[in-house]
Amino acid sequence: MKYYFWIVFLIVGLIFDALSFKVRMTAIPLSTFDVYTEFFSNHQPLFPMILGPTFVWLLAYFITALFIK
Repeated sequence: MKYYFWIVFLIVGLIFDALSFKVRMTAIPLSTFDVYTEFFSNHQPLFPMILGPTFVWLLAYFITALFIK
């Protein structure tokens, strides 16, 4: 059953990551791809930029945990 959890987690995480890449309402990057492109094009400090995708993936983890136990 844990195998299904990780598959569903990756699918939900990729959906949320794609949505956060498409929306972009703040200056803080929320998508993992945004962090990659911002870090290599502007070379800002990595730690503040990594917090946005961390919260997006944590949200995906908790939503997956609600449905698959």
